[in-house]
Amino acid sequence: MNKTITKVLWRLYFAIIALSFVALISFYAFFEIEELGVADIVDIIFMFVTLLGLYGFICRRKIIIKELWRLWLPFIVLWDIYLSAYGYIEEPIDLTSSNLVWAACAYVFLFVPGYVGLYIYGYRSAVLWSNSSNTVLKRDRADHATP
Repeated sequence: MNKTITKVLWRLYFAIIALSFVALISFYAFFEIEELGVADIVDIIFMFVTLLGLYGFICRRKIIIKELWRLWLPFIVLWDIYLSAYGYIEEPIDLTSSNLVWAACAYVFLFVPGYVGLYIYGYRSAVLWSNSSNTVLKRDRADHATP
């Protein structure tokens, strides 16, 4: 796939996820339909940290250290699985094949790209995390800047 198209798709994905995050926060803040539980508050914090990592990946910026993102990836995957199970236990849904297909599609389109981005950011971005990468990245951004 063309490098430019890939960048656009990653930025589009980030925009969708970031806007969803803002919508969720706004929903909780303005409508106050239900009280936030501990899991909700922890999930908001974890989503923010994940968005921070995705921002670093997409914009090719060093944020904290790569070891954090290497540890964060399995942690956030397990958290999302836990939260899915916790949500199911709290508010049971009708487990029809149609519901499972929709849930699987939503999971694949909403979560898996984020996991892939965090994986690339923590494990496959050697140039970014090297000590001299700031000069390389500035040169790379200048080369690809649009007039």
